[in-house]
Amino acid sequence: MFNKTKIISTFLFLLILTFLPSVYLAQNSDDNDGDGIKNSEDACPFEKGSLANKGCPSKDESSPASKPAITKNENPLLTDSDTKALADCQYVFEDAGCAKFVGKTLSEIQAYFGKSDSYGDYYRLGIHFWYYNDYKLEEITFQGIAPSDEYSPFFGKPGKKVDWSATAEETIAQYGTPDNQSELYDYTYLKYGNRVFNFKFNKLVSIVIKDFAAKGARENAKVSNYKQASTPTQENDKENAKRLAEQMESDYNDLLEQLEAKLREGERIVNSERLAIAAGGMFKNAVQKKINKVTAAGDSLIDQFSKKYQGKIPMWMVKGIQAKWRPVQNP
Repeated sequence: MFNKTKIISTFLFLLILTFLPSVYLAQNSDDNDGDGIKNSEDACPFEKGSLANKGCPSKDESSPASKPAITKNENPLLTDSDTKALADCQYVFEDAGCAKFVGKTLSEIQAYFGKSDSYGDYYRLGIHFWYYNDYKLEEITFQGIAPSDEYSPFFGKPGKKVDWSATAEETIAQYGTPDNQSELYDYTYLKYGNRVFNFKFNKLVSIVIKDFAAKGARENAKVSNYKQASTPTQENDKENAKRLAEQMESDYNDLLEQLEAKLREGERIVNSERLAIAAGGMFKNAVQKKINKVTAAGDSLIDQFSKKYQGKIPMWMVKGIQAKWRPVQNP
């Protein structure tokens, strides 16, 4: 005769053995690498790391020659070819590969990324390439916070120790005193070697890599040609300074006119879209995008002017720009 109690005990024991592994796996499915950090909080969910390093292994634990894995970009337009071309440019400040495109020709850049969306602009990459006389690339801008709706943010980071939106103070704390620091309107610029950090409202929005050597050689060639054409004198210096001041004032007046046109454009949008604004929701959001685009265009005009005359703009011009540029308020 079977022992009823023994049969029931055996059955329960087998039942526990059956379900225990699945219970254990269910409890640990949120920690793929078993380092005790949840996948949702683990920057490296498939590599064991420490909490202090956000779930990633420290530098000492990995090969010094190894490169961190390329993070997946949320922008679906980023192609495998794009990712491969930018493989050694994940940290704009530290990675030498970010500057490898400097000196390339327009056709060479297109061989990497295809035809640009507009002159020098690759919206899906969050990158703008600037060429001198359509010849060689002298400047690259990596957009961390897109200046307009067309741009996707650059897939990498500004540096290993700073994120996009970092303040100027946080950046200086990490990288030390810059070679040069300047401000205009809502913009701040920090220069470190051939890289310039651009801040708007004291939030890091982009980093520019410039070939200052090429620019300097070009300007020296201009000076050399000028010296051959005429003997430089104090009068010539005064004349050059006068011409620069006149050109700056002309560009300043043009800037104010363009900003005025942008203000009128923004006002026209608001006045013509009152029904959409009142409807709210997706209709109001559509109007907001139009206004944001106009505002970004005006900000870009100011940025171009400040870069062209960096360090030479008189205070009365700065105040004039501040008084003029009052972007249309959000509906």
